[in-house]
Amino acid sequence: MEIQEEAIVSIQASYVAMREKGRETNQRRAPNPGFRGGRKNAFEALQQTHVSATVRQLESMIRLAEGRARLRLSDRVTREDAEEASRLINSALKTTATNRHTGQIDVDLLFSGTTAERRREITDMSSMVLNALRDGTLSHTELSSRIDEAIVGQLDGVLEELDQKGMVNYDRTNMTISKA
Repeated sequence: MEIQEEAIVSIQASYVAMREKGRETNQRRAPNPGFRGGRKNAFEALQQTHVSATVRQLESMIRLAEGRARLRLSDRVTREDAEEASRLINSALKTTATNRHTGQIDVDLLFSGTTAERRREITDMSSMVLNALRDGTLSHTELSSRIDEAIVGQLDGVLEELDQKGMVNYDRTNMTISKA
């Protein structure tokens, strides 16, 4: 099956656009490089990496374009075949891989059934539990109390970062927070 140059350009452009969606999301959530200290984990918990397209989607787009050409009884893949394949892939991803909390396409949802964000939350909570249990057996109440303390410590770091970015006003003296 021959793939015409216009079809190759169309597939490449579609794939790059799909990848850029994920990159834009990741850049919006990227941490401040100057962010340091024990609060680093808190801010990293806010950072979410979304994968919006993989090589698998690129390969699928090519196969769909080839399949559409075969339906037309042609041995050449045209730009129209490529555009329809791109439309189908994008539609399928929007339907099956959109994180309902963020509205972003998250391919991790397709592969594992869990969003990247949720997996990170589970990992973070697991780390807190295991750190708290270093001292031995704890009651559920004691464990909850230690995790609450860890979360409050992370919240302070997030509030300071938001204050530095001008998104909130964090008055450390009076312990009040307001929108900027």
